[in-house]
Amino acid sequence: MGQPNETLKSLNETVKFAIKINPDIPIFGLMVPYPGTEVWNMIEKNEGGYKLLSTDWDSYNKQIGNALELKNISRKQLERIQFFAYIKVFLYNYRFFDLIKFCVKYRTEGFVSITKIFTNFFNPLKN
Repeated sequence: MGQPNETLKSLNETVKFAIKINPDIPIFGLMVPYPGTEVWNMIEKNEGGYKLLSTDWDSYNKQIGNALELKNISRKQLERIQFFAYIKVFLYNYRFFDLIKFCVKYRTEGFVSITKIFTNFFNPLKN
């Protein structure tokens, strides 16, 4: 998630495709602009619809980071879509027990994600 010039429509298509293929373990990573990569070069050239949010290495994580957003899709929106994409793959394929196992296995990342989503929901002015 977060490919160059990504749109809400293309993100939705990605989630629909993941639901259709029903992977054993779905992984929805958000783009991370590591220095020296093509994405980093695109950011420097103001291409791809990217907006750099941080150069702090603690923010460079595809699950709970905060390194970039898209000019037409905020980081908050990306994180919400990412969070619900995981849930949709399991629920739309009637894999309720697998969802519980997934939540237990990735509880730390999940807790951080849920905390960020609710914090952003109740404090929309905070970045």
